[in-house]
Amino acid sequence: MHRAVSRNQAQCDRLLRELLEATAHTFKPGLQSALPEQHGVYLISTENGEASTLLWVGRTHDSKGGLRRRVWKDHFKEPTNSSDLPRRLLREALSWSVADAKRWISEQCKVRWIIVEDIQVRQWLEWYAQGVLRPVLNSAVTPPMSTWQIS
Repeated sequence: MHRAVSRNQAQCDRLLRELLEATAHTFKPGLQSALPEQHGVYLISTENGEASTLLWVGRTHDSKGGLRRRVWKDHFKEPTNSSDLPRRLLREALSWSVADAKRWISEQCKVRWIIVEDIQVRQWLEWYAQGVLRPVLNSAVTPPMSTWQIS
């Protein structure tokens, strides 16, 4: 059993490093075409030089469009009540509208991702990354927005 645990942890460590080292993209018009239609895991953060706040780690499920659909459409372009990032932002900034959340995402946030085709590995990596990185919006208790390091 110990060998399997070590192997699984090594796989998650390697994939998490890949995710953290992936290129960060802003939520600007070129992002849609840069996002692949393959499945994977993504990290959304605010970044200002050395200061950053990790906001959200997520994964694609099995729906068509992969990362492009999940990140661009669900989290930015066409957020709905079930789109996690805008919904969590609206919960933190009660006076905001969806348009305010989208503007804040486009001005403050960056996203990085890696392709992970295996759905089980994707799920385990999402959970592992959430546990290790502890993104503020994946938490059951979110610290006040005023404490996030944002430019």
